[in-house]
Amino acid sequence: MELDMIVTNGIYKSIEHRVVVNSEKERFSIATFHSSNLDGDVGPAPSLITPETPALFKSVGVADYYRSFWAGNSMRNQTLMS
Repeated sequence: MELDMIVTNGIYKSIEHRVVVNSEKERFSIATFHSSNLDGDVGPAPSLITPETPALFKSVGVADYYRSFWAGNSMRNQTLMS
């Protein structure tokens, strides 16, 4: 799972953007959260959790999330699903 999907409780499924292409230069984009506290947790924003929209994801430690992400599996398995 990607952080934007976890934090928004599944509302935003991907970061989409438009660019003007240039046939002469390669373009590379990365969307990320900066300066995350490695001792903290990441999970759905509390303001998005209601009886009608329960949490779709479990909270996970930021350090564990990044460790898994850089190991190549980006926590895409079901361990974060509620």
